[in-house]
Amino acid sequence: MMENKKNYILIGVLIVVIVGALLVKYFSGKTHENLLNGDTVIGQSLSSKEQAEVDNYLKDELVKNKYTLDRAKVYVNPYNANPLSAMIIFYTDKSLEVSVTVKGKNNDDFTINYGKSNYHYIPVYGLYSDYENTVVVTLGDKTTKEFKIKIDKVEVPSVTTKSGNVTTPGDLYLLTSPISMNSFGLDGYGNVRWMLNDTYYHNIKVLDNGHLLIGIDTDSTSGLPTVIREIDYLGRIYNEYTIDSGYLNDFFVKSNGNIIVTSKNADRITISDLVLEIDKNTGKIVKQIDVYKLFESIDKSFTDGIERDDYFYNSGIEYYEDTDTLLLTYWGGEMVVSIDYSDSKINWIFTNPDNLPSSFDSYLLKGDDGFVYPKAMHQAKLSGDTLKVLDNGYSTIKNETDLSNLKGSYSSVNTYTITDKKIALANSYNDNKKYFSYALGDLKTVGNGKDIILFGRQLDGVDYSKGGSIHEYGNLSSALLEVTNNKETLNLRIKGAYYSVTKVNLNGDVSFDFTTVKGYTTLEASPKEDITSDVISKIASASDEISLDFGYSDNIVTNNALFMDIDEAKMILINDSSDGAVYTIKEKDKSKVDKTVIDLKAGKYYIFIVENDIAYKTNKYIEVK
Repeated sequence: MMENKKNYILIGVLIVVIVGALLVKYFSGKTHENLLNGDTVIGQSLSSKEQAEVDNYLKDELVKNKYTLDRAKVYVNPYNANPLSAMIIFYTDKSLEVSVTVKGKNNDDFTINYGKSNYHYIPVYGLYSDYENTVVVTLGDKTTKEFKIKIDKVEVPSVTTKSGNVTTPGDLYLLTSPISMNSFGLDGYGNVRWMLNDTYYHNIKVLDNGHLLIGIDTDSTSGLPTVIREIDYLGRIYNEYTIDSGYLNDFFVKSNGNIIVTSKNADRITISDLVLEIDKNTGKIVKQIDVYKLFESIDKSFTDGIERDDYFYNSGIEYYEDTDTLLLTYWGGEMVVSIDYSDSKINWIFTNPDNLPSSFDSYLLKGDDGFVYPKAMHQAKLSGDTLKVLDNGYSTIKNETDLSNLKGSYSSVNTYTITDKKIALANSYNDNKKYFSYALGDLKTVGNGKDIILFGRQLDGVDYSKGGSIHEYGNLSSALLEVTNNKETLNLRIKGAYYSVTKVNLNGDVSFDFTTVKGYTTLEASPKEDITSDVISKIASASDEISLDFGYSDNIVTNNALFMDIDEAKMILINDSSDGAVYTIKEKDKSKVDKTVIDLKAGKYYIFIVENDIAYKTNKYIEVK
């Protein structure tokens, strides 16, 4: 018996040696071209790849030619992202600081300062469309040069400006639209000075480094946008965060850089009722609060009866570090919810008591007799015991759609004082009832009694007597106001509907670099199996090619494979040294895995598919950096 056992061991060793030799012969006896029949690499996302090409071109141009300031090269819209931008590149023998002054049409010049360098890559933005812009470059040694930068006519939104607007040179108001899916910035005179080509929309946050955090339209299984990007004013991308379950609409940046979003639970119809905190350095979820579950813990029969997917439609997120308070504005459910962030418990809910069953009474802020509760609210701000909300003046719960029943409706910004669980109106802006934005809108408090208000979906020229659906009325505009101590100091009317506004000033110190785009995802690394001798044998027997498309970016492999319910499939990633991993992409009677998050060491990995125990070549590979 012992002799037989030794024989079995020897036979097993021989099999492993033979299979290993076959694999070496298989990979070493074929060129990559022969192995892959075309050697097709699955590369970066198109935007990242194109951006890297532009980066390399600009760097190579200046290193090779060392253009002086007098011979400086000017590239309009270098990243094909912002048509109202340019880049000036030049070389100086000494390491010098640089300042760039963009001359305004209304004595509203602004100046951008860049740090010391010999090789100068100078972004220029805030340029006018259909205009020969004057830009003055001043070096640290006081040398100056004036540039004329012609920008072709760009299609921009129509803006009507009220006379007497008060504005500061360099001020821009950045607006986004979920309807036209675009973003642009205009100055206090109504001139569009910044815009993005791609479908950026939702909110914009200004980061400490001067970059912008902005949402971009992307497809997802949740039906929600999934990507938030960090960009500069040129539109160059630095970081990209993918929230796999999607988010809507607002997001908030904490002082530590982490991002708070409202996402969804795939097992529920409701959207944006799952709060996620995303780590800025890893893209992983570090905290979550399930608002739906908080409501369910109060009254399960109520949450069981929710049939609208937009009941928790989020339109505002604020976090107050000093009180550890999370403030959520839900346009869909006509409420503002205050939550103790660390304990994940509801502090209070501000809504018309008629909107919730009596089981919620102990959580409600209530006014005295005669108090008029706001309807759908699109943004809220909290400062001590003062709550300020943008009231759209339209009830999403009643959902009255016929215009003939909405005459006299108006939107307003209301300021309330809170005492314990009592609430009282302190003042309201729009007492003259001239603004009615039944949906969309924004509110930003910027200190010194100043608010920026966006009534984002106004009905222009409407004849209420003719009726019709409010949701189908197409002649829309947005009123952008700056209000100081309840008095308008700026009034711009923009054609079209807009969701958010962010005020920035372009004066100041800026840094620019060619940092490679970093991608982050909330997805964890996918489960994997090791490469075994059985796996290697399957690969060696693979003959037929399977026609599949793959995508690869930031350690995520996507596939477009179609399987039947009874199918089973695995994806093998293997390099020339037989290292790699096996990932399950389809289990019997389960849904296919569209995204596989890998954690392999750097190198080239060939892709094979094993479907129902039969191995297929794909003739494709990925490069893990």
